[in-house]
Amino acid sequence: IKEKLEAYHLNRKYDPTSACNKIEDHWKSKGLDRGKAFGGKFDGKDARRVMNDPGKIFDEQIQDIMITSKRPTVAGEFIIDLCHRVTLLMGHWNKFFSLLQQENPTDTDRTTVRQVADTAV
Repeated sequence: IKEKLEAYHLNRKYDPTSACNKIEDHWKSKGLDRGKAFGGKFDGKDARRVMNDPGKIFDEQIQDIMITSKRPTVAGEFIIDLCHRVTLLMGHWNKFFSLLQQENPTDTDRTTVRQVADTAV
């Protein structure tokens, strides 16, 4: 089993046609690079870019990569729905944190923060 897991890991890491590498290439084409960051995570600059426009990152191309890389039992419509939900959620959280950072929030801003937080949760 150990050899099979190692082969899977190497294939996933080095095969240019693997879904992981296609997704990484897609993100790099959008100006994001997890490889530069500590532990393979997006750093603040890249995370901010994702949060500012998640629809640009989780677009039709990424959905196609995810759909074609999965077994036929996983329906594409569920992956598309998941990407759409992630995009909406990130948009809500981005708005939430942007409103929280305002120096002199109005009553409308306070109400909007509550509504956005409730929607995101």
